[in-house]
Amino acid sequence: MADASVLEAMYAFYNAVKAAVSSPNSKDPNPWVNPSKFCARKRPDLFPVRDRNVCAHLGILNLSDARADWLVFRALVQDDDVRRAIDTLPEGAHQAAGERQLALDSSVLRLLDAALWSYTVWGPA
Repeated sequence: MADASVLEAMYAFYNAVKAAVSSPNSKDPNPWVNPSKFCARKRPDLFPVRDRNVCAHLGILNLSDARADWLVFRALVQDDDVRRAIDTLPEGAHQAAGERQLALDSSVLRLLDAALWSYTVWGPA
């Protein structure tokens, strides 16, 4: 739900994290997965995890700007049908877990990310 000013603040934070964890001697001086995961862990309601599988599935793997990725995720969480599907995930997961203990993240963005990642790895239920 972030507006333009929040997206720019996110981008500044992401770039600072990326610079802090990137080695100038790395073969790939533009790593995006680790900074993405760090940002998502610190701000789970703002940052999606930019996982290769999920980005490929969404058709955004080759986007060169993280902000473009974030706009795709923002559109997804704002879509009424997607949001209703996300809202059903915790109950379905608890039912599937049966007697086993299950701890779920409450962030809509984290639930979306987990659902997309699961779909790319295991396919439709």
